[in-house]
Amino acid sequence: MNNLKKYLLERYPTVWNTHIIWILPLAIIAHFFFFGMGFLGLTDNVLADDYYYRWAENFEGLPLLLNFVISTLLIVVWLIFVFKNNAFKHFYPIKRRQLLGQFVAYFVIVLSCISFFISFSAGEQVKVITKYTDSYIEAALEQCSQINDDSYNHSDNYNNYDEFTRDCHIAENAYNIKNKEFFKDYYIFTIAFMIAAYIVTLLIFAVKITGLRTTLLSIITGGILIIFLCILLFFITSLVSFRYEERVAMSVFSLFYLLILFCSVRMQQHFGKLISGILLNITMFFFLPILLIVGILLFDFLEYLSYHFDLYGLENVLYDIEYYTNDDFKIPFLLLNITIILCVIGFMGLYSTVMKQWKSLST
Repeated sequence: MNNLKKYLLERYPTVWNTHIIWILPLAIIAHFFFFGMGFLGLTDNVLADDYYYRWAENFEGLPLLLNFVISTLLIVVWLIFVFKNNAFKHFYPIKRRQLLGQFVAYFVIVLSCISFFISFSAGEQVKVITKYTDSYIEAALEQCSQINDDSYNHSDNYNNYDEFTRDCHIAENAYNIKNKEFFKDYYIFTIAFMIAAYIVTLLIFAVKITGLRTTLLSIITGGILIIFLCILLFFITSLVSFRYEERVAMSVFSLFYLLILFCSVRMQQHFGKLISGILLNITMFFFLPILLIVGILLFDFLEYLSYHFDLYGLENVLYDIEYYTNDDFKIPFLLLNITIILCVIGFMGLYSTVMKQWKSLST
């Protein structure tokens, strides 16, 4: 064990400092556990209980409680080890890529510890795919379609009407689960978990870099700034046409963020360590929302240019982008999300220089 610790500390310090080497396998084991719960928990009785079985309805109750307990235990125990030795806090030499590596590792760990629902629902779908064949479902549904036919004699095939209804429910629910589209059902839920993991990761990373006190003050300051901007925008938008309210609001938020970004990068020496730390955290917290806002504003601006200057080639390109980057088109939508993720990683990599500069400030 000591040899492994020494090896990781010398060659892969990020792996050791993030403790991903043991927390990730535990999370993977938990995913297999929830996959098994979903697989074994979906029985004929469950499918026959109601005409429409909601996707992963079995997750409610005990699995949901176990998800909360296991996720909480994994994250809390992991955080204890993470904050036990903080190289950045104690001014140990740490490179930019190591800071970025820690952020990415935190994100992967948090995501793996909170997304057990995906494995549970995947277990249910695998159970349906393996147990209920297409031929069985088609035959059962064909018989069910005759339920309203007065000439159909239920007693020829079933002992009673309840058994007939039971088989119809099983076939209907199995068909619905089996024909769910993987991309929309799983990937969209994965995005939701990724957003939650990103928020938690930002908070952990902020505490790791600037400390708990500065992070809490950053959250309070960020909330106050949002309230202030909303009040300001209320008066500004009352002076402009209703047609441009959203664009004006997004522009004000973007400009205000750029001001905070400039201050956090160029004005650290003038504000002192506490205020600079608050600005640093706010810059990290709001980068993704501002990135999306800037993307929307840029798209609108290009549309304006293409419309008023008859740039038909640009207009066609923008139309294709808008048409294909939705969840009906898997690859373009996936590429769009990958691009956003790469932008966030790129920003954190560049901004790690500012973090190191902030750490060198005197209190």
